[in-house]
Amino acid sequence: MNKKGFTLAELMGVIIILGVVMLIIIPVVDKVIKSSKETAYNAQVERIKKAASDWAITNVRYLPDNEGDSFIIYLGELKTGGFIDFDIKNPKNNKIISNNTSITFTKKNNDYVIDVNVIDIDNANSVNAPILLIEGNIIDYVEVNQNGDIYTVPSAIAKTASGDSISSSYISYQIIKGNNIVSGVDTSQIGMYKIIYTVTYEGQNGTYEKIVNVRDTTEPVINISSSITATVGSTINYNTGVTVTDNSGEVITPTIDSSKVGNTIGTYYVYYKAVDSSNEITKQREVILHN
Repeated sequence: MNKKGFTLAELMGVIIILGVVMLIIIPVVDKVIKSSKETAYNAQVERIKKAASDWAITNVRYLPDNEGDSFIIYLGELKTGGFIDFDIKNPKNNKIISNNTSITFTKKNNDYVIDVNVIDIDNANSVNAPILLIEGNIIDYVEVNQNGDIYTVPSAIAKTASGDSISSSYISYQIIKGNNIVSGVDTSQIGMYKIIYTVTYEGQNGTYEKIVNVRDTTEPVINISSSITATVGSTINYNTGVTVTDNSGEVITPTIDSSKVGNTIGTYYVYYKAVDSSNEITKQREVILHN
């Protein structure tokens, strides 16, 4: 009994049909795989946020008090503190997530928003990138002043991922304001600085960031020498004997509200308001009118 095979035309038809099916299936499968990896990645980010939230519960003293203020910790701190696994990976590329991955807490509407900036490393050995412990708070708030105060860059201690000490000679830092490297933190001017610490040890690099926020939370000071005594109907110079000083060094001219001063004999009050970049204060001055 003879067996009949496929004709060339039939084989070509099958190949064409398979090709069409593959053109339809491959993009669908690729989309499903990418979607699955994205979902897994988002789940890892949520794990990091949960670990950071757990860390914050035992480190409440570091949480910023003011609306909009932020501070940063690093994944290495969560790893060494036992809040998350050392070998946590990025599902998108299966690389270990670096100790240098930063987690930012920002106070918004009396709550804390946590953002994660994931940094991957190229091989599993880099999970042992050195970890830095920076003296003091992760974010420093410095009150602006004109006293010539010098901000001292906090010292730092470097350790291996296993906890062994690393000499301070392996630590370096740069101070950055905006996009510029500067020589120090100028405490006489309001501004935000980053101190970027780098630890290089046995071919591994660890980079960590500390924020220094030079801010003004102090009201201006209105100095009034004395009350004003004048005759009814005379022209009064309300600026006489009034000066304003401020720790920010700003030159402030107060606004004057004399609308409450009448044109008959009596005792009235004029109001001075001084405003700097962050604060304001109002002070009254007695005005006595006589014949």
